[in-house]
Amino acid sequence: KEPRLGRLSCDHLEAVAVAGCVYVVAHCDAFDDADRSCKRGCTSSVLAWRLRPATGLWEELPPAPAARTHFAAAALGGRLYLVGGEGARRPGVLATVERFDPAVGLWQALPPMAAARSGAVAVARRGRLCVLGGAGDVYGDG
Repeated sequence: KEPRLGRLSCDHLEAVAVAGCVYVVAHCDAFDDADRSCKRGCTSSVLAWRLRPATGLWEELPPAPAARTHFAAAALGGRLYLVGGEGARRPGVLATVERFDPAVGLWQALPPMAAARSGAVAVARRGRLCVLGGAGDVYGDG
């Protein structure tokens, strides 16, 4: 039987195909409004799951190191990349880049982008990770 994750409030979801699997990453708050309880210590984090189509089973992966919203995700060289976004714990647009390596099951922080971007699109093109569009500032207060 598959483990249940419980109810999480997730937004800013991205889905990416890497090495024959589907990876889903989302900014999640662990407070459950339905039963007014905390899951995972009431943290705000980027959680990740992998679907193996051959078995139809989902697997929970380690959370990404930086909690953020409005990030972009892409696959390159058999790895999953998360770039930019807005700080979930501290306001501001991020230049953060992180990589998940499915072969070892770990996230790694990489050097930041030259410019911070939120709400951008990330794509792999000719062996390079390209980040397009987005905003360099946070607009409004919610």
